Parts: sequence; structure tokens; C-alpha cells
Amino acid sequence: APASLLFPQWQSSNELLGPFFAGFRETIGEVSENVDGGELYGLRSTSEFLNSYNWRKYTIASTGTNCAFIPGSNPDDRTTWSSHTSIGFGVYDSNDPTTGRTMDSTIVTPTLQNALAQTDHYVWFYTEAGSFLLPPGTTGAASQTWVDAVRAALTPQPTSPSSVVYGGWFDVGANALPTPTFLGNNATWIDANLPFDGFVVHLSSGTTNYTSTVLGSSSISTASMDTLLAPLMNGVNSKFTRLKDNFVLVQTLNAPDWFAAQSVWDTVNANFGNLAQACVDRKLKGIFFDNENYGNNWGKASPGHTAADTQVKARERGKAVMQAMVAKFPGIAVISAHGPYLSEPGSQGAFTGSPWLASLYPVTGAFFVGFREGLGGSTVNVDGGELYTLKSAADFQSAYTWRKTTFATNTYNSGAGCAFLPASNPDDRTNWSTATSIGFGIYDGKFNASGVSLADGTTTAQTVLSNALHQADRYTWFYAEGRTFFLAPGSDPKAASQTWVDMMNAGRVH
Repeated sequence: APASLLFPQWQSSNELLGPFFAGFRETIGEVSENVDGGELYGLRSTSEFLNSYNWRKYTIASTGTNCAFIPGSNPDDRTTWSSHTSIGFGVYDSNDPTTGRTMDSTIVTPTLQNALAQTDHYVWFYTEAGSFLLPPGTTGAASQTWVDAVRAALTPQPTSPSSVVYGGWFDVGANALPTPTFLGNNATWIDANLPFDGFVVHLSSGTTNYTSTVLGSSSISTASMDTLLAPLMNGVNSKFTRLKDNFVLVQTLNAPDWFAAQSVWDTVNANFGNLAQACVDRKLKGIFFDNENYGNNWGKASPGHTAADTQVKARERGKAVMQAMVAKFPGIAVISAHGPYLSEPGSQGAFTGSPWLASLYPVTGAFFVGFREGLGGSTVNVDGGELYTLKSAADFQSAYTWRKTTFATNTYNSGAGCAFLPASNPDDRTNWSTATSIGFGIYDGKFNASGVSLADGTTTAQTVLSNALHQADRYTWFYAEGRTFFLAPGSDPKAASQTWVDMMNAGRVH
């Protein structure tokens, strides 16, 4: 292990602790959790916890390290080390004797927050200066100041960034399309280095492309989807332990007409339900629904029907699709790239392109409203906010407020509000804000090669990402067409540069 504050050099007096832990790993069950507790009391910063995590999660079991007590065969403890080892951290209430670093009530809060942000599951807090099992003020008890400092680290911060999901499905020509096979084959590097909190899987392999056919008239079984997604797994466990917010991509290329036979839409419903079950089976958060129009009638009024009639039918279709997903996966998260603002003529024109886009795609928003009507109690229905012109904190706050609250009021359209958002039977407006999660999309095409905004020449991608994360309810997604983050910087002309990787990591810092 590296001789630094990350790993005190105590091997001479503890040379058998590691082999004993490796023995734990050899006998672990599929649902057991074997935790490397990380009694490394000198760690303080985000980067220190991240570096410690990566070494203990991946590097120790690598061929380059060639750890003598982690066998490469008979049994092979190295291959699945990361999926069978949970990384934790210990924090100490006193000065660290190894590194000499101080600890006090002002330092403990950010230290605990950094540990909690990086750990797989557990952080433990060891005390010698004062007990937290006694009331403050009694002999031997921690002071109220210390109690408040620790509690502050455990309290979710209202300005804490949400999760950012990498939308890397555009083929940049680097053989890095995020199919299950590509992701599975490169899981160790991606899980350790991707500067995001998760990714979107392109549901394809060879000539099979479920991304474009789930929303279509051909039946797809859960078994077929499970088989396609199998490369993401080590047995019953995901190969991805740091990257937890992973989604599957569905697009609209083969969407049926809104008024197609019910049997066609029954197939669509079954496909989405089967995909939801596959998400459960393969440890995925849910579905990223790219609800743009890709050359068919999606989002438009059906021939022979008015926009208003089609909106009613689209709500019906959206509700049934959501109900099919919730039946298989009650806690599913569904991110729709565009929210209902796309179809609302009265939405914020500066950000959404209304009323022009609303005239082109008057029905897309109604399908999203149908999702809202079909929700389960723990379902996360995300208006993804593909609003690539947003830059400043004020931009994101304004777009958030309109989509979260104003959209469901009657304060626009001459007091009528949104025509496809009913005020009764059912009442979709009441509780809209609690039933709808607001997210944001960011596009690398809005920035130059150095990550600076093409619009103003000053704002960086790091700043835009940070602004989005601090305003989103939960999910922000980053879509890239100019580069891929699935390859190491410098390994391919299309690989994201280290500058871009550093900006993404910095933008995600809590």
C-alpha cells in the first residue's frame, strides 16, 4: 500500500490481518456484506477519501499490485474483489497520532460528510474524548457542540447536489457505445473512474436493439431483457458498486399511433412492465425515456384527430404504461428527457422554445401527465429538463419553479392554465409538485473543447453542472456527443480530456 496518510505503514506488526480478511472474502455468501472498515483517521478531504476508496476497492486486487495474500487462482480472489468487498471509513474524535492531523468540532462535520459521500454503506465513529451515550454536561460526555457537529453531518443538506447520470449513448466513433457487453467488459475501470454517479445503458447487442423497440408492437419478454443485461452482473450482484444510479434507455423510433388497436398498446404496456422487472433483476434504478420525436408521429396529433382529442388518448396511454412498470417495480425511477413544458404554449419561451415547439409536439406533455396519473407511492417520476440553454443559478431556479409549481396553476393562458393537465376527474394539478421530480439535462455541445460556454465565453461546464445539481430534486443527466467518458483520457481521440473529467468531478463535489 502507498506510504502516505492514506495507508499508515503498520504491516510489520499487523502482517496477518490482511490474509484473515481475505479469508472472510473467500467464504462470503451472496447476500453477506464484508466491510473493509478503513481505520484511516488521517483522511479529511473529498479527494483523500476518493483515493483511499479506489485503492482499497480496486487497486489492491489488481495485477499491478500483485498482493501476495490475495490469490490470483485457487481460488481467484482478485477477479470479483470489488463486488465482494464493501468499503467503509472510520472517523476518530481526537487528533490522529499517525499523521499528526488535528480533529475538533469544526473539522468533524466535513470529515464525516466526505466519508459518508464516498462509503459503500458504513462509516463508524470512534470516540475517546467524550461519550455520545451520555447527556452533554455529565461527566465523561461529549459536549453539546460536538453533538451538534456530528448531527450536522448526518442531516441532509438542502443545497446538497443531486445525482448526475451520464447519457453516453451517442456513438462518437470510439467503440464505446454503452451496451451491456461493453459496460460489463469494462466494469472495473468504469466503476472506478467515470466522473458521474451512474450511466444510461443502451439496450442493444449485435442486431438486437430493445432501446428502439420496447415502445413498439413486438413483444419482448423479461427473460430476453435479463439475458441482454446479464453482462452487468457477477452472479446476483451488480459489477458496479460505486455507480449506483444506472438506467436503461428507451427511445420513440417505433412508437405506435396513439389510436392504434388496444392490442398493440397492450404489447407496449407488457414490454415496459417486463423491462421494469429486468431493472429489478439487474439492480438498475429504472428507465431513461428519451421522449423526443425521431422521425415518426410521436408527440403529434394523430391523423384524423384534433390535438385535444389526442392529448386525452396520450394521457390514457401514459397512465397504462406507468401502471405496468409500477406493478413490477413499485420504486422505479423514470426520467423523461422532456417534461410537459414541451407541449405547453404558455411555458417559459426563453428556455423551452415555446410556443413554437409546443405547436410541433402538442402531445408529448400529455403522455407525461399520464405517467403522473399512474404513479405508485414510491415511484420517482422525473421531468428531465432537456433545457440546454440554462447556465446561471438564477436560470436553473427560474426553470425549476415554473416546472415544479407554476405549470400546475391557472396563472397563465388567460387564467385557464394547461389544457392537458386536468383540474378535476382526475385532479392532476393538486399535489403536482409532490408527484413530480424536477431534473436537468446538460449537453457537452454547448461548450468548447476546454469546457467553456460557446454562448458567453466564460461559464464553464463545471459551473453549469454544479448549478443544475444544486437545484434539481434528485437527478441531473449529462449528454455527450463530442466525447466519451467511458474511455481513459488520452486513450482515444474521442476520449474526454482530463480537463473535462476534472470539471465533471469538481462540479459534483458536495
